[in-house]
This record gives sequence, C-alpha cells and structure tokens, in this order.
Amino acid sequence: MEALFRDYAPKGVRFFYVYKSLAHPSLSGYVAPFTLQERLLHVKEAGRVLRSKITWLCDTMLNDLEHALGDASSSEFLIDPEDRIAGRRAWNDPDALRRDLAKLLEAVERPMSPSEVDVDIVAPTTKVATEPSSASRSRPDCARWRSSPGWRAPSTSCS
Repeated sequence: MEALFRDYAPKGVRFFYVYKSLAHPSLSGYVAPFTLQERLLHVKEAGRVLRSKITWLCDTMLNDLEHALGDASSSEFLIDPEDRIAGRRAWNDPDALRRDLAKLLEAVERPMSPSEVDVDIVAPTTKVATEPSSASRSRPDCARWRSSPGWRAPSTSCS
C-alpha cells in the first residue's frame, strides 16, 4: 500500500487507513480498547509501529464506518472524485488497486515496488494502550450477562 501511496499521492489520490476494532489485540500484547481515548492510543501506536506515510482515521467505538461499509475486516474502497464507490474489495489487494488506479487515472511510468519502500517497522511498545484505564478496569461482566436467559445490554455497554 505504501508503494501505491508514493506513486499516486502526487497525482492527487488520497489514501487513508481506517482503524477499526482489532479481532485479537492480545496477540500483539495489547488490551482491547474500551474507550475512544484508548482506541486513539491504538491508532497512534499503529502509526508509530508501521511508520506509514498514509493518514490514519479512527472508527467510532461502535464501529459505525465498518458497519456502513459491510463489516469486512480488511476491506478496501476506491472512491472517485465525485464521492462514488469506484471499486470495492472485501480484502485489500494492492496489485488490483494499482490496476484500478491505472484505469481511472493513468498508469505510473515506473511503479515503485513494495521492496523499494523504505518503511522501517518498529517493535510494538508495552507502554501504549496496554494498561487498562480506570474505565476498562471497571468493565461490566458482559460474558456473564450474555449467558443469562433474557439478557439485555446494560447502559454501560457490552458491545
């Protein structure tokens, strides 16, 4: 994706990563965010670790954008200058996106290959968004409530 960004950003194409809920944050040593502030710390950490030049956007805690765009975990959307969806994939595919961009605009004379991108991925930190905040330490016991007959979400949210 970084190679595409470097090739097409000078042509006016804007790229965004949308940070949505992570399926298994603990696999990388993170605690699932419970508040928007905690999710924003995850976004900041993703930017730091991946060192991407692409702008990060953050979905709401209810994942409104993810739901509006079809609930795909690593989806890709190509929006044309008139704000219409010109391309959509359930899973991102940089090669297919490059072909789509070449059709919509023009092919890059000498496309950058991913191996040419100088992105130095760094190790995740153990200090950002890994310690539960006071809000997440007092989370409701959603698993217990969900297994109860007639369960309804409490006002403190079990999403």
